[in-house]
Amino acid sequence: MLPILILVSFVILLSCILDKFSLKSGVPALLLFIGLGMIFGEEGVIKIPFYDFSMANNICSTALIFIMFYGGFGTKWKEAKKIIIEASLLSSFGVFLTALLVALGIHILLHWSWLESFLFGSILSSTDAASVFSILKRKKLGLKENTAPLLEVESGSNDPCSYMMTLICLLCLTGNVSTNTLISYIFLQLGGGFFFGSILSLITRFLLKKLHFAEGLDTLFITGAVIAAYALPSYFNGNGYLSVYIFGILLGNSSFPHKENLSSFYDGVTGLSQMFIFFLLGLLSTPSRLVDSFFPAFLIFLILTFIARPISVFSLLLPFRSSTEKKILVSFAGLRGAASIVFAIMTIVHDYTPKQDIFHIVFCVVLLSMIFQGSFLAWMAIRLKMIDTEVDVMEIFTSYASKTKLQFFEITIPQNHYWISMKIKDLLLPPNILILNILRKEKQIVPYGDFIIQENDIITFSVLGNHKKLSFNIDMYTLPSRSKWIGKSIQEYGEKKNIFISLIIRKEKAMMPKANLLLEEDDQIYFHKK
Repeated sequence: MLPILILVSFVILLSCILDKFSLKSGVPALLLFIGLGMIFGEEGVIKIPFYDFSMANNICSTALIFIMFYGGFGTKWKEAKKIIIEASLLSSFGVFLTALLVALGIHILLHWSWLESFLFGSILSSTDAASVFSILKRKKLGLKENTAPLLEVESGSNDPCSYMMTLICLLCLTGNVSTNTLISYIFLQLGGGFFFGSILSLITRFLLKKLHFAEGLDTLFITGAVIAAYALPSYFNGNGYLSVYIFGILLGNSSFPHKENLSSFYDGVTGLSQMFIFFLLGLLSTPSRLVDSFFPAFLIFLILTFIARPISVFSLLLPFRSSTEKKILVSFAGLRGAASIVFAIMTIVHDYTPKQDIFHIVFCVVLLSMIFQGSFLAWMAIRLKMIDTEVDVMEIFTSYASKTKLQFFEITIPQNHYWISMKIKDLLLPPNILILNILRKEKQIVPYGDFIIQENDIITFSVLGNHKKLSFNIDMYTLPSRSKWIGKSIQEYGEKKNIFISLIIRKEKAMMPKANLLLEEDDQIYFHKK
């Protein structure tokens, strides 16, 4: 048990470091996670033999549940409704048309059976929400013609359709399925997904508001609700992934206590889920078998990227008078990722035994998609002149927009302060700052214009901020014992280190960094470089 825990902790820590490296180098992070898995694999440096596809299927399917939930939870309906028809067409008919064209190309060029060709097309027909989100957020790609919300909604909602088509293909490959059975199955999949996702979101929102869970317990409650949103419809042959996505959208666009903290938590959970899926992909893969799988995978990648995806996008967006540049960019942004991997592993553990090496072929296609499309998506947007500097791409995510912009702080009026004996209406306060309350000798006072400020008044302010990212980094340094700076002034320390000190924490008490304040052992110095 302990070796497994050590391995898991090491993988998580190393994955976080690789994610930071990805941000600076431009190399897609998920590609680095795959490489890490291959290093740990049987033909890698660590040489861990791992072929348990059943365990991998359970882990990856569970991870995909939370990826799908957060994809819906982070979708801002105000932005999404502008392109909901386009996105709905791409995530349903677009997925089917893409799978059909890929299957046609495979059947003609590789001479595989029609059903198995369509199985590959179904597995690879959805785009990867996590990859698209990551690129849009990290590159801060504000795109013209509502392209960013279109990509965000389409990539977040097309996995359920791909999943349903994959299941239907497997049913057809493992037995005789009548037309009536297929129609009933499709009805159950779609109806069950919408019904359970909608009902559970209403129940969850109602309970969150009525029961007022303690912070932390509400996260646990929603986690249980997310699992239920997948498990219940799946038990009745409904589409669990569709249910989870609908559940996420409805919950993410409603208000309830501690929502901001939940956004941060599930953002981390989604990142961890991606790490594990792509690490397991690398761990399960056998590099020597990738050579045999590369040619069909490369051919499928070309068909998918340059024929099937563009045809489906151009044909479905034609009635909307979208520009050619937008259609090209949407076509190019069809990255393949986590869902395709999960569906490939699901196929392997199914009763049907594919004639082709489905796992390694999908592995290669996903790898090629990340290397090519993931690396050049930002470049393509610039070349097509689709960048809109007036658009803040972060505003399409509820995880960003729901964060409160109202903040509070208080000050105590010291002796000889120039505000003493002044009326509130005469104070020259910056815009968006409001005095909310005044505490005088333990008595609460509601402020009004002619109220006169006195010494030792404790004044509470509210500030309406814009939540823009700071253009500099705040660092912290704890002054160790025997430091030569103990007993020296703030001014001396700041001038020598060429830094600006913004705060001192001494014995859990915050102190303003006055120039003549002397430093003491264990002082926490918050600063940024000049």
